[in-house]
Amino acid sequence: MQEQNVGQKLHYDFRSSGLDELPKTTAGKVFKPELRKRTIAHVLNGELRRAGHAAEVVEVAEDRKRGLVAYLARTGETDDAAVAGKLGDFAIPWKCR
Repeated sequence: MQEQNVGQKLHYDFRSSGLDELPKTTAGKVFKPELRKRTIAHVLNGELRRAGHAAEVVEVAEDRKRGLVAYLARTGETDDAAVAGKLGDFAIPWKCR
């Protein structure tokens, strides 16, 4: 059996996230696609800040082939290889704009 790098799962604690309210549908149910996007942006931005990288997630969008993709913007001088090493721990595809 061949080993695969599955990647680290995202965990999001809504109590400490600062969200006023969960995204809801018109029927009042939690809108999970938007919730996933917010979770990805929140967790990846937190990891980038803790590592001291000058980059942030500006958008999380659906890609037909890759699923949800996090788009990053540089906010200053940053080492792309170091960012790639940090975000490589996660199973979420990402791309710099």
